[in-house]
This record gives sequence, structure tokens and C-alpha cells, in this order.
Amino acid sequence: MPVLISVIIPAFKAEATLARAVESVARQTMQGQKFRDQVEVIIAADDGRDYGFAQSLAPKVKVLAAPGKGTGPGAARNRGIRASTGRYLAFLDADDHYGDGYFDALLMLARRHGAAFAPTRVMASDGTSLITLGADQSWLTPQDFGRWPGSFHPLLRRELTPGFDHGAGQDVFHVIEVLGQVGGRAPMAPSVYYALNLQGGSITAKASFGHHVDRRYQATIQRYHRRQTALTGMARLAVIHALHQRRRWNKGFLTAPMDENGFYGYLAKHKK
Repeated sequence: MPVLISVIIPAFKAEATLARAVESVARQTMQGQKFRDQVEVIIAADDGRDYGFAQSLAPKVKVLAAPGKGTGPGAARNRGIRASTGRYLAFLDADDHYGDGYFDALLMLARRHGAAFAPTRVMASDGTSLITLGADQSWLTPQDFGRWPGSFHPLLRRELTPGFDHGAGQDVFHVIEVLGQVGGRAPMAPSVYYALNLQGGSITAKASFGHHVDRRYQATIQRYHRRQTALTGMARLAVIHALHQRRRWNKGFLTAPMDENGFYGYLAKHKK
């Protein structure tokens, strides 16, 4: 049976969390039935470690050896895309997981619109829910990237992915370009969620990462001013405005007392 969905997972020092991620894929259903061999999991190792244990966690798991150590999550995702065979692509970080019903809800929408999303539920390192990005929304638009400064993860037809670049925030800019491919907005399935699990000592909690991200925002704003994007018209201008909003959120985080949950802890305290 042809593969319907390929789930791309970059793996870097992920031994402690990868099983939870893969098992959340294996639990997914479509119309109440297990996907069985219609879903493949592509683990793109990026650290030279052996993730062969994951092959016993789901029916179809392929582990790609790293060509080098630390090539970056964007490069790892691109390797996973090239090795995948599914008609649809989904993305999952090795320390995150899908909530139950994720594929059931998103695949129906992606078949109709080309791409679909779920809210991102941010979980603190102690397992409690900090904030849900995009809660109670029916659509994801460029404006939402300023309202919700965080990551969203698409399920989309494979020909719609522009691939990933190699800079900070590459998953965010991938999604923005995906929206450009589907007319500037994509449906959200508010009944399910993508769980973003914060880990103690995460690089994203450090001020140095915040400064790095800010430089990336500045460079990307200039790229969008030069129209180097699939987005056009008001959608392109909305992204520029959203990136300026993200810079303000980032500046607030960098000048505030350090939160144990990093940027998302700061966001949870100040988002109204």
C-alpha cells in the first residue's frame, strides 16, 4: 500500500525523548482505524548516534545516518524530505509529540486546502501546560505570527513544501512560505494539538539565542521588502508587520528577568 503520510523527525541528542515522539505517531488513527503501513516515520539523525531502537516503535520507521555532526535541523529535515515517499508530509521535533486525533483532524483539511495546522500546546519541563498558541482559531494567517510568536507545524501535500533553510527560526519561515503556496491562509483544527515540550537547559531559553533570532528577523524583514517570497500583496506586508511584532516580543524577553521556561515562560506571563 502506498505511503500516505511521511513524518519527518530531525534527531540531535534525542535518546531520552524520541520514543515518546514516535509512539505519538503510532497512536494516530484515520476515521477511527490505525494507519498501519500508510504512515512512515523518517528519523534524520544529526549527531552520529544510533537511533535504531526507534524502528520497533512503529510499523514503518527509517533512520537516516548523519553525513556529519550538527548540520542543523533545517538540513536534517531536508534530508528527511528527500528520503520520504508519502503524498503528505508532517513534521515533528524529537522532543515533541502529537496529541491524539492529530492526523484524523488535519488530513481531512489538508486534502481540501493543501495544508493544515493544529494549535501548539507548550508544555513546561514539569509537564504542565504553559500556553496554547493559536487556540480557538479556524485559520492560520500571516498576522498570527506576530500575535503568536512561536512555531506551528503543518501537514501538507509534499509538493507544497519549499524546503528548509539553515538559519534560526527556519521552521517558522518554512510555514510562512507554505502559506504563500496555499493562498495566504490555511485551516486550523482547534480540537487537537501539537505538543511542544520544553526541556531543561534548552538553547532557546538563553539570551544568546534571543539575540541570534533577532538578527534573523532583521535579515528576513529585508528579504520580504525585496519580495523574495511566495507571499504577495497584503499577505507579504502582514508578514513584515508580524516580524516587527516578534522583534518586540523578543526584546521584551531579553530585557525581562530570566524565566525558568525561557521565552515561552515570558510569553505565558505577558500574553493577553
